Amino acid sequence: MKTILHIGAHRPATTSLQYYLRDCQSALQSRGVAFWGPWRTRGGMFSGIIPYSDGLHPVAQIDRARGRLAVQRAKLKKSGVHSLFISDENALGMMKDGVREAALYPAAGERMARFFAAFGGDDFEIALTIRDLDLYWASVLSFCIARGAPVPSPRRIDAIAAESRSWRHVIDDISCAMPGVPITVYPFEVFAGRPQAVLTHAVGCGAPRPLMDRWMNKTLTESDLKVLLDERGDRAARQLGTSDTRWMPFPPRAAAQLRARYAADLDWRSNGAAGRAKLARLPAPKHRLTLVRPGPAEPKTRGRPQHGIEKRHMAQPG
Repeated sequence: MKTILHIGAHRPATTSLQYYLRDCQSALQSRGVAFWGPWRTRGGMFSGIIPYSDGLHPVAQIDRARGRLAVQRAKLKKSGVHSLFISDENALGMMKDGVREAALYPAAGERMARFFAAFGGDDFEIALTIRDLDLYWASVLSFCIARGAPVPSPRRIDAIAAESRSWRHVIDDISCAMPGVPITVYPFEVFAGRPQAVLTHAVGCGAPRPLMDRWMNKTLTESDLKVLLDERGDRAARQLGTSDTRWMPFPPRAAAQLRARYAADLDWRSNGAAGRAKLARLPAPKHRLTLVRPGPAEPKTRGRPQHGIEKRHMAQPG
């Protein structure tokens, strides 16, 4: 049974992909494909891969996680599943940690080494979705502000723009932590709004049509952020306008610097990425999905706390 671990990143339509996969679980099962999303992995399945404080030694924690995963994967294989697609963007790291360090997933190598120990190399692959760095960081900062983080200072913005770490370094870290594990990179610019394409490319079988078009956790506009900050009495609201376009914290020169870094990343991957990762490619779609923001009946977030994978300790069978 092939296992594809989709480790994010955050903010390149990862939640929309997860909701598509959850919506289509019945159809996927008929195709021999199983899916675990954050509601499963953070419900105890990944407990102990990233150490938590409860008295157990980290080695004992990961031993338990390895056994738990082996049991659950064996059950799926026995039931006729040929591919298991797992998606949890917190596996790579937490958004707040990247903002605090002003660096792109600074602990990616250490975290992925522990996932490698938990899963092993038995028909195991990594999927990584990325996006242009200026839009990635703008979206991450907006998301964190909406959940109570302060508006970053100009010094913090400059530090993020000046940081040399890019997707290439993240891929290097993953490759070194998981020797021999194939890594496939899915650019947001190609795969956004195309969850079927991601699944088809990753699993190698036909994918069901989406039951509905979803655009989950859309980046807030400048006007959205201003209203939110006003409501909580934050004086930073005075610095924002009322534009209905996305909030962009980077001045033009810094944004151009980030875009140039991303272009260099794509060029590196297009030229083989030193054998460390392959770039998923698809022809341009004839018709892109028209994604809509969730209406009043749809939750605007996943409906669960944005905690890490190490918080909850019980895993359910099946």
